[in-house]
Amino acid sequence: ARALLAEHGADVDTMTDQGWTALMLAIEAGQSEMAQLLLDAGADPDARGAGDGRTALMLAASAGGPERVRALAERRADLDAVARLS
Repeated sequence: ARALLAEHGADVDTMTDQGWTALMLAIEAGQSEMAQLLLDAGADPDARGAGDGRTALMLAASAGGPERVRALAERRADLDAVARLS
């Protein structure tokens, strides 16, 4: 994955049809190594999901992964972000 990102200059913040970035998907799936790889490649920890405006940090907090929360906080993720939950 690292080689693909480096060789092809992939936009790591591209959103899926569901409105999530690769970082959000990695966080939700508990893939800490992939999340770190994406952050190292420049993924925006404050990118908001298209539907409800949640960030990767919000997903990490709700998924119960302290190492994921810590990694995002170390990357200066916005700790005061607010989602648009209905």
